[in-house]
Amino acid sequence: MRKIYILIQLVLCGIFVNAQTNTLPASGNVGIGTLTPGSPLTVNGDLHASGTIGGNGGFINVLKIPPLDHGVAYFYINTNIPASDYAAPQIQITGYMYYATNKAMKATLGWYHYQGNFSWSQWQSDLGYQKPSRIRLGTYMKNGSPFIRIEISNNSVYWANYTISATDYSDSFYHYYSGWTYAVGEMPAGTTSQIHTVSSNNDVLVDGKIGIGMNTPTEKLEVNGKIRAREIKVENANWPDYVFAPSYKVPTLQETEKHIKEKGHLPGIPSASDVKANGIDLGDMNAKLLQKIEELTLHLIEKDKKIVNLEDRLEKIEALINK
Repeated sequence: MRKIYILIQLVLCGIFVNAQTNTLPASGNVGIGTLTPGSPLTVNGDLHASGTIGGNGGFINVLKIPPLDHGVAYFYINTNIPASDYAAPQIQITGYMYYATNKAMKATLGWYHYQGNFSWSQWQSDLGYQKPSRIRLGTYMKNGSPFIRIEISNNSVYWANYTISATDYSDSFYHYYSGWTYAVGEMPAGTTSQIHTVSSNNDVLVDGKIGIGMNTPTEKLEVNGKIRAREIKVENANWPDYVFAPSYKVPTLQETEKHIKEKGHLPGIPSASDVKANGIDLGDMNAKLLQKIEELTLHLIEKDKKIVNLEDRLEKIEALINK
């Protein structure tokens, strides 16, 4: 009898000791594995469920895992897929939207800084699987500023790399693919927006000026290299038909000769040093060259009249001599 009494005492003692890790009051917070629950239900330990965890809250159903006392909260899924199972691990957010057509689903992954600014960790958010491809969604920190990044790769080979940032590239979109890059936005240090391919010497600056083979264009289109085209149309409203107007004064050949001796080039035509430094305007230069051609044409017409007159006088003189 004494042995039975001792056994009962040991059993009750074990029950009493184990019960000290659980708090099951009639009202208030319930604690499993803890004597100081900080919420309506606090579980200190692993929670295993084979059914559905949820609630019936009408239009409000929330599953929230907050940290307690500034601790760390985890939501972790690690599972093995049986060979006979064709389904992969899934996280689904689905349902129906009624009436409020202006609402959208919100998915957040990351954390808030103490100052209140939201930031993701560097490549801690992955979407997809490693083989044969991986889609990575996340951010990384550079110079103390966050970048939003989408990366599509096959193992270590990047197929495409997209970066959106509001720091180094102000309101920009950046794409990297097999050695060439594509960027839209304002570049650092106040430089212009650009799309660049192959190398840094092939830039298209989209801010009113386009530079090819250079990154500091001063004109609407500036090319550092050769251009091949089947047709180029240059508009010029100041075409030199005015040379044939009666009021136009054609420079004399003596005036032209004097200018050539003093300046070393035709009047109204830029010098070689000026062209080397500033280039030429195709439309303006064609107009100037046509002006000179028209002036020469007028000189030739005048010279032809004088030649005809001289020939006529010479014939008359010869006729008088031969009498």
